[in-house]
Amino acid sequence: MTSKNRQASSCKLRFGVTHLNNTSLIEKFFPEDLPEDWRLAYYSNEFQLLLSSLSELPFSTPLETMTTTPDEIIEELTQFSDDLGDDFFLLTDISMLAENTQQILFDIQKKGFNLCHFINLDKMNEAAKKMDCGTKFGCLLSEIISIENKETEKWGESLLCIVNTQQENMQENEQKIAAIELRKLIEKISLYAISKGYESVNILFSSAHNALENCRNAILLESMM
Repeated sequence: MTSKNRQASSCKLRFGVTHLNNTSLIEKFFPEDLPEDWRLAYYSNEFQLLLSSLSELPFSTPLETMTTTPDEIIEELTQFSDDLGDDFFLLTDISMLAENTQQILFDIQKKGFNLCHFINLDKMNEAAKKMDCGTKFGCLLSEIISIENKETEKWGESLLCIVNTQQENMQENEQKIAAIELRKLIEKISLYAISKGYESVNILFSSAHNALENCRNAILLESMM
């Protein structure tokens, strides 16, 4: 798919890795002497997309010592947002929070809070299993809600796809995705997103040891499509 076709279909592709503490990032990407609270900024220099939990983000106050109110979370997110580019898309899993706290954060997001986009990954995983999209795409596919805020024109309806090549409890069988298979996967997801009217597609790689390599290969392949 060429850049011209992608623009005509209003389908933007982003690629990233799940979690700042992903083994592939720790072993092959972050410098050994890089402080943990610099990882997000360092990561954002190369990638536009990240799925993270609250506990991984560079909060000035450790999450376990916070009362974890919505106001505290928003304040912390605001403090480190200047290190992220305008095109960086941060998905933050808040499934560990109480449901009423989650709802307040979702409501704040709808009113125009654009520093990150909150999701409940547990519920999305359950929905994806019911859709049986793993068979169709060779990955775990979930649909996230539209970002109903002032930046709707910028982000629009968005599709989230999490690719995991590691079988449960079988880490030694984790494999790098072959270029031809990775290209087919990107094409299938793109065509699906366009057919459903999505304006952007977020493809995340979550395997422990090959996520970084698979993500970089996907970015390279997509640039040549």
